[in-house]
Amino acid sequence: MTEFHTASFLTSRERTVSMTWQTDEQLRKHFKHPGRQEDLTFAYWFPSVGTERFTAVIKSLILPDSSERILTGNVAFTADYLTRVMASIPNGAGIALLHSHLGPGWQEMSLDDDVAERERLASAIAGQRGFRCWA
Repeated sequence: MTEFHTASFLTSRERTVSMTWQTDEQLRKHFKHPGRQEDLTFAYWFPSVGTERFTAVIKSLILPDSSERILTGNVAFTADYLTRVMASIPNGAGIALLHSHLGPGWQEMSLDDDVAERERLASAIAGQRGFRCWA
C-alpha cells in the first residue's frame, strides 16, 4: 500500500484536482440538462505528489449509459455502472465520483451524497483494491 492512501499523509498536504480543458468541456456537456436535473460520472485519476501538495489528476471519464444512472432531479448510480467502472481500473489509478448540483457554487454534501460516496463507493473500492477505508 502506498503512503498517499493514509489519512495522515493526505491531511498534511494541500489537496487539489487537475484536468485538461478537454475533460472540463466533456464534463460540462455531460452535466448540461434542461430544467433542474443533477447528473454524475465516474473518472479515473492518478496521483501527483509534491512536498506540500497532493493532486488528483483526472485522466479519463467513464460516462454512464442511460441505464446506469437514475435521474429523478437527484441522481444515483447503479451497481452495474460501478461494476463496469471497477472492472477496468487502470493500474495505479483511483476512482472519482463527479456529480453536478442544481445551484451555482459550492454545496455541502447531502446525506444522499455521503451514503453514495462513503458507503457504496468507498467500501466497494477498498474491498477490491485492498485499501483501508477511512473517512
